[in-house]
Amino acid sequence: MATATATKPSEQDESIEKKIQQLRELFADAPELGKKALENALHELKSQASELPPAVESAGRVGARLGKVSELTIIVPLAPGGAKRLRAFLRLLRGNLSQGADKVGTLHTMRFVFFDNDTRLLFATAFDGDWDTYIDDFVAKIPDYLDIIDSAWDGWPGIRHPGAKDYLAKHQITAEGWYIAYPDLTVAEIKRLQRVGKAVDDSRGGIAPPDGALIDGIIGDMKFINFVKYRDLNRIASARPAHFVYADRLRAQGKLAIGGPLMDDQGRRIGLLFVYEAVSRDEALVFAQEDPFTVANALSGYEITEWHLRGANVDLLIQANRAAHQKSGGENTQSRLFANYAKYAADKSRLATVRPAHWEYDRTLKNAGKLALAGPFADDEGALFVYNAVRKEEAMSYLKQDPFALEGVFADCELLEWLIEGLNPDLLAIDLSSGKTAALWPQHHSFRGGPADRGENP
Repeated sequence: MATATATKPSEQDESIEKKIQQLRELFADAPELGKKALENALHELKSQASELPPAVESAGRVGARLGKVSELTIIVPLAPGGAKRLRAFLRLLRGNLSQGADKVGTLHTMRFVFFDNDTRLLFATAFDGDWDTYIDDFVAKIPDYLDIIDSAWDGWPGIRHPGAKDYLAKHQITAEGWYIAYPDLTVAEIKRLQRVGKAVDDSRGGIAPPDGALIDGIIGDMKFINFVKYRDLNRIASARPAHFVYADRLRAQGKLAIGGPLMDDQGRRIGLLFVYEAVSRDEALVFAQEDPFTVANALSGYEITEWHLRGANVDLLIQANRAAHQKSGGENTQSRLFANYAKYAADKSRLATVRPAHWEYDRTLKNAGKLALAGPFADDEGALFVYNAVRKEEAMSYLKQDPFALEGVFADCELLEWLIEGLNPDLLAIDLSSGKTAALWPQHHSFRGGPADRGENP
């Protein structure tokens, strides 16, 4: 005869039962419809409580975060006339602040609710990341927009005032509970998936390149190249520590895919090449303008170009860690990366004709492990190709044998060694060597420096 053994309830089960009992007690004097609804849903509620969904965490100084997304809920008294001014501002924009909000780049939602006869306002947003970083983004990107809005608030000191964050934190109320459908997707990732989906739809409609193209599908990431030369090496050396901090911040926010200095034939740093991830050219321009190199007036300017990434060999890019290519006397025999920043001829009649042969040539380089990055500018005025070679002469041979070079599509090409100082593989859509998505390489390679970063041989 089998003996039944009683199973001791877990601490979690006991805690759930206590909470359910407390809920029943609190609903004892609730309206009848509330009590009935509770009994109807009790089994489902108990099951949900037992499944232990991801916990809501702190967003930093104040607020709640679920996954990558945080919430901000502020209830604030309005200054005399504040409601009228703010309403007029919102109505001017038809209640939609999309352009200003898009400049921040991390905003999922934003809403304004007037109540108590226009004496108070509820201001609520959902955003990516940490609270302090989020507020800093407002200061850097849309300070005037925020002061127009918040000047309607009683006692608002101004977004640039040292006490601005304390004011916001004082009036913010952390949500007791909240829900977001996709907590693990940032705004940038959502926009990227939308573009990929559109690219897939386009490919089904016959817009995709032929089988000889560089990759098997189109990855329509919205990326912007910043290709720029140094103007003042002393200022470059002075601003470099702040530049590294800034670049690391962009990379951590998913705004910088890859970057590093450009080298001349003598191994001297003469410029930089960054690939930003941005929702618009305006946002990419802000990234370039706020770089400490730009602020220090150390650059000769900047050239922001929208770029369509067609493929990336992430393994090659990871191997191209700048520290691995430091010359320690003698010739460097390790593989290096050389960026071909190419401009097309004004006469585009040959472009479409030669492109299939060019794609096939790129595929050959890819199969040989000689192509690390490739893709055209969005306006079809040029392209960026990054070759893997031991010497510049080898990289130059790859350039010269390209059908675009042979058939006169290239009008001007600048081939320079590129030292990778920082890499965010998640933003490089597809690996040319294996077809795997870059998310399979979760490393985030920080911008960090050796002797040259401290001002030696800038």
